[in-house]
Amino acid sequence: MNAAATTPDRWTGYYKKTGSRPPRPTLLLALDKFDDEGAAMSRLAVDLGAGGGRDVIEMLRRSWRVIAIDAEPEAGAAIRARNDLPSGAELETRVGRFEDADWPVCDLVNSSFALPLCPPESFPGVWAKIMHSLKPGGRFSGQL
Repeated sequence: MNAAATTPDRWTGYYKKTGSRPPRPTLLLALDKFDDEGAAMSRLAVDLGAGGGRDVIEMLRRSWRVIAIDAEPEAGAAIRARNDLPSGAELETRVGRFEDADWPVCDLVNSSFALPLCPPESFPGVWAKIMHSLKPGGRFSGQL
């Protein structure tokens, strides 16, 4: 069996293991600061490297619209298969690498421990894309 044939099984197991963990503290801090500023309808978040959805589910639970981007096609399926996916959630999943992905202007870009996977030569462009996609008052949460 070649390595490509085992990739989906590897990611499926990883998503099952990590997807049930609580959302990252950096995301919770960013979301709480938005909550402290008062409710705003139709907030949009982009999650880069969404994986199994541990952060995505929290944003959806708080009624955010979410675009979940991951290089692995299995990531979107793993999120949609979760039993804690809120009913009526506004979720769009996309397959793509950070350096190739496009997303609209948004209120929040989240990337929990995924940006270090970006090739170093592509990082400045990805970071510029993140910064330019944030609305005034928007936030980035994540780890570099």
